[in-house]
Amino acid sequence: VPYTKRAYIRIQNSQAPGILLQECVDFCRAVGAEEIYVADESCINNSLHYTDILEMTHVRSKLPETIAVAYAIVEQQLSEFRDLYNDKMRSVPNSAYLSEQKAKEMVKKQCAYMVIQEGKRIGIGVAANDTIEMIAALEKGKGKDVLAALSKHLSSECVRVIVASENLNAVSLYERLGFKVSRVLAQWYKIL
Repeated sequence: VPYTKRAYIRIQNSQAPGILLQECVDFCRAVGAEEIYVADESCINNSLHYTDILEMTHVRSKLPETIAVAYAIVEQQLSEFRDLYNDKMRSVPNSAYLSEQKAKEMVKKQCAYMVIQEGKRIGIGVAANDTIEMIAALEKGKGKDVLAALSKHLSSECVRVIVASENLNAVSLYERLGFKVSRVLAQWYKIL
C-alpha cells in the first residue's frame, strides 16, 4: 500500500465475507490505500469491474527467434532486479510490490531473470515451469525479445503468460505473437 497507494483484497473461505471485507477495507484505508480492489464478486455491491487476470497460451516453437538471452539472477543482482521490477510494475493493474523476502525466494528458485541482447540489458522477467508470470521490457519495442528469451527456460512446449486485461500493451503484444486467452484466473472490482 505505501508504494502504490493501492490495495488488493481476496476473501477466501469465510463464513461472513461481507464483514471480513469491511474489516479489510478499513485496515487498507488506515494504512493509506487510496484505491481498493476486491476479487470476490460475492462481496460486491455496485462495484466497478477493474480488470481480469488472464492466462494466455501459445506454442513455444511458434514464437519469434531472438538473439536475446535470459540469465537467472544471483544474490548480488537482487537489489537491482527488485528496483527494476517495482519501477516497471508500479503502474500495471493488479501488480504486487516485490519485497526483499519474495525476491530472495525467486533467486533461490532461479525463476527471476535479466534479459540481455548484444551486451545490453533489455528486460527482466519471472518464469518457471510452463508459465511466464511477469515480463518487463526496459527498452521500447523489446517485449517480444524478452518474452522469447524467457520462454527458452520453460519446461513445456506450451507457454503460458499471466496478464491483466487492462494492461493493453502487453495483451496486444501477446495477441500479435499468437497467444490466445485460455482462461480467466480472477476478476477484480474497484470498491474505493
